[in-house]
Amino acid sequence: MEYSFSGSFGNLSSRISLQLRKVLINNLKKAEIEITPDEWFVISKLYHSVSSTQNDIAEHLGLSKVKVTRLIEQLERNKLIQRESEDGDRRFKNVSLTKVGKSLYLKVEPIAKKTLTQTFSGFSEDEQKIFLDFYVRILRNLD
Repeated sequence: MEYSFSGSFGNLSSRISLQLRKVLINNLKKAEIEITPDEWFVISKLYHSVSSTQNDIAEHLGLSKVKVTRLIEQLERNKLIQRESEDGDRRFKNVSLTKVGKSLYLKVEPIAKKTLTQTFSGFSEDEQKIFLDFYVRILRNLD
């Protein structure tokens, strides 16, 4: 396949990611919910995994440890998450959602689903599954 920047996978996936973030931000603003997409990603990850370490969150979301530390500090200030030392080892902290964080997840989840519905408008359910399967396979190839 001949290379074309405008049609390259890297360019298109980057543009999709940026546009998806913009749509999510817009949908959150309309609902008067003041969290960033990155904060939502952390909340969503924790909701589905009960608790994680900061390193697990950084690795899973593909974010730097510094960025995740800042996100977690902000979420903790907002009483959405809590950190607890693991077996008395202060270097490793488990991060989990508070009741407030779980409640916020339940408010944002329909907005995230709406964003994905907008994203996949015009795609059949089978096409959506195939598309996501391709992305998972690409991620595996790059790990």
